[in-house]
Order: sequence, then structure tokens, then C-alpha cells
Amino acid sequence: YLPFIAEEIYRNITGETSVHLADWPELGEIDTSLESWFGIMWEIVSVANRLRDESGINLRQPLRRIVVSTSKKEVEEAVIKTSKIIKQLCNVKEVLLNEVPSGEFVGREENDFAVHLDIHLDEELKKELGNMIFSTIRWCDDLGYNPEECIKIAEQSQRKFVEKNRK
Repeated sequence: YLPFIAEEIYRNITGETSVHLADWPELGEIDTSLESWFGIMWEIVSVANRLRDESGINLRQPLRRIVVSTSKKEVEEAVIKTSKIIKQLCNVKEVLLNEVPSGEFVGREENDFAVHLDIHLDEELKKELGNMIFSTIRWCDDLGYNPEECIKIAEQSQRKFVEKNRK
């Protein structure tokens, strides 16, 4: 029935006989800036993920911020336009542009920009990690694994985390 309904909707909206008899739509002007923004965004995300990997920080562990520094206008514009996506892909709470990183940061310079990740885990981020461990235990249990084994694995993960983040 769906093809008939789609055909009826097309006829009602356009007044034409059939979608199957219509010409292909004309291609309008292509906005290349969007492609450019996404290319830059992917470079930033890949650098940030390499920094996480080199620092031994799992991508599932949320971090406070990422700082992107640049003098190029097109990179600034790309960061502003794609900051929500960068936040999601890098699992950070905020994206800052051209700020001076202070505190516990790891960074790398690329051709047109530098990326710095705040690797300090404050209490809120540690609580999120605890929630993640708890949900892993639940997930493990839902899959039918022995709950005691799931708890042992979670305890080992938590111990490693605590040892790594002792101050």
C-alpha cells in the first residue's frame, strides 16, 4: 500500500501525473564550505582520539574539555559550526577555541591547528565512570553471564582506574 500512498501524496503536492514520469531534479549550487568544515572536524577528532589512545584514556571515559588553537579563519569557522559533533565524537563536555590550556592537558600540533585534551578527571567525571562501570555490570548480567564474574571484572577495572588516577 505504501507505494500507492506515496504516489497519491506526490500528486497532491505537485499536481503532476506521477513521480515515475517526472524529470530528475536539477542539481543546484554545491556548498563546498560544509565539506571543508567536516574535513577539518574529522582531522581534529582523529588527533583527539590519538591523544586519548596515547594517554591510555578510553573513548567511553568522558573528559571535561578539548581546546583547539589556530590562527586560520577556516579552522575557527569549522570548529564553531561543528562543535556539537566534536563534543559527541570526542566524548567531551565542552569545545573551546583559541584558549590557553592550563592544568592537566595533553596536546599535539598539526599543520593548521593544535589540539589539547583536558585529561584531569574531576569528581563529576569520576562519578560518570562509576555509573558506566555499574551499567557494564548490569549489561553483563542481562547477557546471562555469572553476576559474580561481572562484579570481579568491574572491581578490577575500578582498581586500575583508581591506581591510575591517584593524586
